[in-house]
Amino acid sequence: MSDPVFQDGRHFDRYVFNTTQPNQPYVITVQAPSFAVQSALFGSDAQQQPFLIQGAYVGMPGGQVQYSGILAQPGQYTIQVFPGGDPATTGDYRLSLGEGGNGGTCPMGGTLENPISLQVGQSVNCELTSTDVQLPDPNGGIHFGKFFTFQAPGGPHTTTATAQGFTPVIQVFDPTTNQLITSNVNTLTFDFPAGRALIAITSQEVQATGPFTMQVGVGGGGNLEAFQVGECFLCGVFVEMCKPGLQCLAVDVTNAFRACAATQNDAFICAADGTLERGQVCNLCDPTLFATPSCAFGLQCVPVGNNQIPACVQTQLDVEQCGNLIDAALQNN
Repeated sequence: MSDPVFQDGRHFDRYVFNTTQPNQPYVITVQAPSFAVQSALFGSDAQQQPFLIQGAYVGMPGGQVQYSGILAQPGQYTIQVFPGGDPATTGDYRLSLGEGGNGGTCPMGGTLENPISLQVGQSVNCELTSTDVQLPDPNGGIHFGKFFTFQAPGGPHTTTATAQGFTPVIQVFDPTTNQLITSNVNTLTFDFPAGRALIAITSQEVQATGPFTMQVGVGGGGNLEAFQVGECFLCGVFVEMCKPGLQCLAVDVTNAFRACAATQNDAFICAADGTLERGQVCNLCDPTLFATPSCAFGLQCVPVGNNQIPACVQTQLDVEQCGNLIDAALQNN
């Protein structure tokens, strides 16, 4: 039996599931190694007419779609999976449907113009939704995000975020220019100047939604964890550039590029499926090791701090902030 086909010629698959309880949290992930995948979740109204609840896509082969939320009413729901590009595209993919978490409701706000106000030490239950601010990435994907603000007394503060349905990314912004300064997954320590601070919570996955819990606390720092990068990030000579359990390995036989990976085969896959990533603000780098820049688009690899450690920066403020952070980390390790 052949797949159903959209009017534009794209093949799609349809999966049906039922819920028996109200307010059922869910998380859906789809990944296709050979094509850019799209997925959508539909419900049915009282007349059994379908309506779109949520959709997500990735712009490159091998990328993972992940989205989540809460199904308010019991009933029948449908997941569609289809390619995002050439209508003739076919191939294998992996789909999973799981029970997400329920993290509560955000206070009002969450935009750059109206960020949610926090107190240092306060734990907040919040949720990413498809109506939140859209934060684009260099590959064309969209990430939903919420902005928060607090009054920093000055010095290092550690922000933590946890979620069941996606990987939280913590971003620090300049509150005057709204420019991104640095980011990290799950935990981020940053030396804030005294005054208003601006941070955002988004997802590592494209178009992910769902509940999360976050908190800002005083202290932290003094370690190099904030400068470590995960799988498929370009890496250089610094051992601390890769997160624990990963090695800096060649991505092909030319040894022109290296990436953080658990095994040599994983490093080859990073190059083959197009998921190689370049460093963000404050990530360590080495301009002598790469045929192309090891920093993300718009960033430069510049020596910073008293130790003149190369790091990815965009502005003079980045140079100063990253230098202070890296100096403090090296001093305490």
